[in-house]
Amino acid sequence: MIKSTLQKEDGNHRPHNNDHRQDHQRLTFVKPHDVDKQAARALPHIQRALDRGGSYTIHNVLDELRSGAAQLWLIERGDKVTAICITVLNQHPQSKSCLIWLCGGDGVKTWLHLLTHIEDWAKAEGCDLITLRGRAGWEKIMPDYEKTKVILEKKLR
Repeated sequence: MIKSTLQKEDGNHRPHNNDHRQDHQRLTFVKPHDVDKQAARALPHIQRALDRGGSYTIHNVLDELRSGAAQLWLIERGDKVTAICITVLNQHPQSKSCLIWLCGGDGVKTWLHLLTHIEDWAKAEGCDLITLRGRAGWEKIMPDYEKTKVILEKKLR
């Protein structure tokens, strides 16, 4: 098991880990002004997440990330990005929440534990709730999350 804690270094959120195995994965927060530098590494995973929906293009997502309206998190093993998460902070009249908007990549069970760092960050940002919007499969692997709503859609043509 990999033990990791979140450190804040120069404004970037990085997990600190004493396990130096080659298969070590880490979570890195990408600042809005660094999105373009990291985009090529993250694009395949962002596109795969978008392919499941259809409301946004990759250009829309990059605009949200560059403006700071959404936040990009990279799950990395060595120099390779193995997965991404994109969050959005939402201020409500009586509360603040963090939405895990887009999330996915290879080997989800090997990096799922890293989402606790996003939860810690959201709490530090003043959020009292974190939500995940995704396919039904997420419910099976996220036992700490409770299903509170169902979204029904009808395509209008």
